[in-house]
Amino acid sequence: MNFKQFITWEKSTYDIVDFKMIYVDMAEDLCAGLLLSQIVYYYLPSKNSKRNKLRVEHGGKNWIAKGREEWWKEIRLTARQIDRAVDILIKAGLIEKENHKFNSTPKMHIRLIEDVFLQLLKDRLNETVKSTSPNGEVLCHETVKSN
Repeated sequence: MNFKQFITWEKSTYDIVDFKMIYVDMAEDLCAGLLLSQIVYYYLPSKNSKRNKLRVEHGGKNWIAKGREEWWKEIRLTARQIDRAVDILIKAGLIEKENHKFNSTPKMHIRLIEDVFLQLLKDRLNETVKSTSPNGEVLCHETVKSN
């Protein structure tokens, strides 16, 4: 394969993850931010419906049921990275985790805690400071992390 063929291949493949950097800021960790981004993906409407992609229900709540191997296939995080990222997101109050059987196999079930997510997103967006020149022109955008 030459570089031109590579570019053609690259443009034609669809194994991508839409990854918003603010999720890393919210989780304060790269792997946890990537996992959070993928969790949010499941709350988005599917292509053919206005309904989200969540189809598993327990206790009146919708969940994502995935094992570590499935997360690896989706976002290339190892089992150890997934466990650590899940712990970070739980401690931040962003997700809830339970273990239930799915197709007769025990699986990790995760759900987004929407009100906490939205508040933290709002807080992070409010921390974004626009740097301006003396004439008011925006020069750059910075995210300021509060202590």
